[in-house]
Amino acid sequence: MFIVDRIEEGLAVIYDDEGKHFNVDVNKINGVVSDGAVVFCDNGVWSVDEAETKKRMDRARARLNRLFN
Repeated sequence: MFIVDRIEEGLAVIYDDEGKHFNVDVNKINGVVSDGAVVFCDNGVWSVDEAETKKRMDRARARLNRLFN
């Protein structure tokens, strides 16, 4: 699994499960790229995994709600 850590100067800084990072031009990633997005690479083509990104964001939002409520 790859996660977009941040976007700097048109490059998505992407980390893998082992902590290695890659810089990928955001224009070469299919989908809406944002901090925290889950992405995958299939035959050299990067894409956002919308379903997995939503699932991770929902879990994070639920944790914050439990913390502050």
